[in-house]
Amino acid sequence: MMGPVVVVGGGLAGSAIALELQRRDVSTILIDRNRRPGGASALSFASLSALDEDDDVLYGLKRQGMAAWRRWQARSDEDLGLRWEGQTCWAEDPPEARRLDGIVERARRRGYAVVPIDAREVAGLQPWAAPQRALTACHAPGDGQVELLRALGAFRRAFARHGGVTVAGRARLRFGPSSVAVAVGDWELDAARVVVAAGNETAALLARFGWELPMDVPSGLLAVTGPVAPIVLGTVYVAPASGPPVRLRRMEDGRVMICEGLRERVGADPTSRHALRLLHQAQKAFPRLAGAAIERLVVERRPMPSEGLPLVGPLPGVEGVYITVIPAGVTSAPFVAELVAAEVADGTVAAQLEPLRPSRGLGAPSGSGTGLHGTAELFFG
Repeated sequence: MMGPVVVVGGGLAGSAIALELQRRDVSTILIDRNRRPGGASALSFASLSALDEDDDVLYGLKRQGMAAWRRWQARSDEDLGLRWEGQTCWAEDPPEARRLDGIVERARRRGYAVVPIDAREVAGLQPWAAPQRALTACHAPGDGQVELLRALGAFRRAFARHGGVTVAGRARLRFGPSSVAVAVGDWELDAARVVVAAGNETAALLARFGWELPMDVPSGLLAVTGPVAPIVLGTVYVAPASGPPVRLRRMEDGRVMICEGLRERVGADPTSRHALRLLHQAQKAFPRLAGAAIERLVVERRPMPSEGLPLVGPLPGVEGVYITVIPAGVTSAPFVAELVAAEVADGTVAAQLEPLRPSRGLGAPSGSGTGLHGTAELFFG
């Protein structure tokens, strides 16, 4: 395919898609708010797991995504910050114990690598833990974690080594009947294809051209402590006898990430007071955390289509525009990038993405349709 392709948005999804396109010898330009990787992707809990995924389509993408992370590490010249240290879960609350039992039973039926364990085995896997009682517990040895800033930096450097170009600034898109012009400052070009991976800005972009994208943009809560002595191996999920369940993992710099619930989800109370409550829950499970303080509290607004499923594919009625809205997509990101790059570069239709097409989630364009031509701006920063 003739280039260039422009990818708007330099988070994990956008950077991975740009790199995969460039690997396919497609001339690609990545536009981000700045040249230094960051943004919402860098503020993720970043565990790699499909253990508790309900939806069959997303479960398949996550399973394939875990395999893709291994492939990407094998062919990378750099350490992506991947660790496959597993996930240990236990529940001390009877309703949560029943829920966890159901998750394990379903996962095992699907062939997922997870095994029920007892309190003695919890102690063997997590020697610094002090569970009050483990009514039920499990271990998923194939689950992993990734240091996202390290992975993002490696993706950007590999993109540059393959000849990709990164442009920092605010992207302006101008749509014509059969082309899309992309401008940043005084720089402008006509793109063969534009892939919009702009997170929260995607809904505003579509609305500017008459499309209604039902989108929730809830706040998520992530607490990060200062550096502590080793306390946890891999990812740990604890449902205490009372209070909110917590998930935690130790980062490579010794800091500990804490969030609420088994999967990365919306914080019911994204406040500093609630973050301290989550820290207290983690301290009960890991006494070595006593005295630790929250160094950083992240309240991040994450894009979430109202159906809860990603939107990935060509934008109906707008020539040359491909959108990707992938909530909590760290696990699946490399695999989705492979599928998107194949569709954009080769015209391949990925069966795995068919249930996620934008035509499923978009309302009809308003007005006469002439609103599809004009100028829209995506604001970064």
